Amino acid sequence: MEEASFESLPAEAVLSIFADLKDARSIATLAPVCRRWQSLSRYVDSLHFMLAQQSDANAVAPMLRRAHSIKNLAIEIHQGCDIPEELLSSWIEIVKDSIQDLELWYVSTKELNLWNLVKNCSKLSALRVHGSIAFLLPMLNFDLTTLRECVLDDSSFKHPAVVSVLNHCPALDKLVVKNFQTAKVRLTNSNVNSVHLAVDRREGPETGPPFIMLETMNLKCLTLDGISCVLVAPELRELHLPSRCKDLIVVSLDNVEILTMGGSEWEFKEIHSIVELVPNISEVKIDVSVSDPEPVAWKTFFNGLSRLDTITFGGNMLECFCKEIDGDVLAKLKLVKATVFLEENGCFELLEALLVHCPGLKVLTVNCSRLLQDSEEWNLMELFEARHPQMYNDLKRLQASSSRLVITLQ
Repeated sequence: MEEASFESLPAEAVLSIFADLKDARSIATLAPVCRRWQSLSRYVDSLHFMLAQQSDANAVAPMLRRAHSIKNLAIEIHQGCDIPEELLSSWIEIVKDSIQDLELWYVSTKELNLWNLVKNCSKLSALRVHGSIAFLLPMLNFDLTTLRECVLDDSSFKHPAVVSVLNHCPALDKLVVKNFQTAKVRLTNSNVNSVHLAVDRREGPETGPPFIMLETMNLKCLTLDGISCVLVAPELRELHLPSRCKDLIVVSLDNVEILTMGGSEWEFKEIHSIVELVPNISEVKIDVSVSDPEPVAWKTFFNGLSRLDTITFGGNMLECFCKEIDGDVLAKLKLVKATVFLEENGCFELLEALLVHCPGLKVLTVNCSRLLQDSEEWNLMELFEARHPQMYNDLKRLQASSSRLVITLQ
């Protein structure tokens, strides 16, 4: 059967191909593709440009002028390709009336005024900026009434500019700020639902962690990475702490349903104090390195968590729960799903206890991937058996005794 030519493909298929291209400039490399572009460009709603050298920029403006209904625009500007702010601004000006989602990767030593780029975009709902950027991020002094998502990733920002984003984006639903620089600041916004703040680790440990006061009446999801916080968020449903949080002062976390904790150098009492703040959680993931992994009774840690149905344990946190396992406490947890990241210590007492004392447990996943992190072998199960024969045999014995236990190496 003769293969269909590109020119005979349905318009919907061609538009999908155009939207998925890593670099839209490649459209001009083949005549049949270029012809289809010219006939369908006004229907294209997504374009992605990858600019590695100055000459790559020549094709951007002509293509944007043809794409009358562009909604999603992504531009990657790599090191060695210095695109002046005026040129970048002129591209965005072409699509200002239709653009809804703008994503920039910008590697440059030149300062860039982000707000000047988007001030005329009347429909912009998502703005995501990545890269090593010397940002000139002044206070936002006008309203971006349609902006719902703002991600400022891998660049340093002082807190006045961040506060101005909250104050001038009334529809803001999600705010992500990586490399947050500040000593003390108060952030308030009644509408934002999701906030992610990460410390600027390039500032050095001598500056100490940022300390913020966060007052958001409708906040549902909060991620604090290396930031201490006084938190007033009565509607909070998810709390994520990917690194140690030395100070977390809260008014109430009674509505939190999901808690995740990660990172190293945690003290067990810090973890326990946070778990005590969330009595109604249904899902908890604690994948941490504890500085003092002394065995603790299950009752001490989990008593009262009557709604907990999903747990994930990893790191040396497991060492805290491998002795004096209280079956009655486990039974009261009403677990449905559990995941254990297996480390060198094994912790088979915990696995056996979960299978014996949690009749409602539908699946217990034992993830052994960290035992084989340095491996590029295809048959990981054989490698696991060769490297850790005793652990492998113990796991297979448990798996044979219960169909609920699943072993994964990925």
